Amino acid sequence: DWADAAQYSRAWIQLDPEDFPTAYLLNALANARLNKMEEAERAAREGVRVDKNHQVARLSYVLGIILMEKHAYSESEKFLRTFLELAPNAKDAPLVRAQLVELEKVAR
Repeated sequence: DWADAAQYSRAWIQLDPEDFPTAYLLNALANARLNKMEEAERAAREGVRVDKNHQVARLSYVLGIILMEKHAYSESEKFLRTFLELAPNAKDAPLVRAQLVELEKVAR
């Protein structure tokens, strides 16, 4: 249930906004699934900021996809590339590489 996920992750963030970047990832995903893209972007950006040790690479991927949806292609490309740098062997890395190729075509 995405509404519950958004609610609980938001509560988690309010309890400790600096130590759990995974809460921001869950919040960004839930809000994106609920088509609340501004909230999703805000959560993903804040999660990237909080994740100083880059332990949650998926935050960069999610932010890249959100930005792609907003047609912010160059910024999207930056975050997708960051994801690949942080998690080059992720099982969906080939998909992300293909998305980057498509982004480059659209951005021209």
